[in-house]
Amino acid sequence: MRQWKRGVVAMATVALLATSVGAIENDLSVAPRDRDPRAAISAALLNVVYMPVRIMTTLLGAEFAGFVGFFTGGNVDAANDTFDLVNGSQVITPNMLNGKAPFHLSGYD
Repeated sequence: MRQWKRGVVAMATVALLATSVGAIENDLSVAPRDRDPRAAISAALLNVVYMPVRIMTTLLGAEFAGFVGFFTGGNVDAANDTFDLVNGSQVITPNMLNGKAPFHLSGYD
């Protein structure tokens, strides 16, 4: 019985390692990118302030959307419309600072 369990664990380990090798090979085909340390550092510093505020805003908005859904008799559309007020970009990325990706404060932007 013990050898059977070891065999299953060994097979699972081999399967996980085999899939991770395939994932690494797929990552090698990514096109080279422009390096911009100024945007990366700026995004990190901005996220120190933005993320705690954004997490609290999202949690409060989700709670409020749940109340709206409950008090409208389970109307999912009303809850989703309310949640879209806080459903925007959760983090600031260097691509957002460079103008390559959009920044959305809410789902209505």
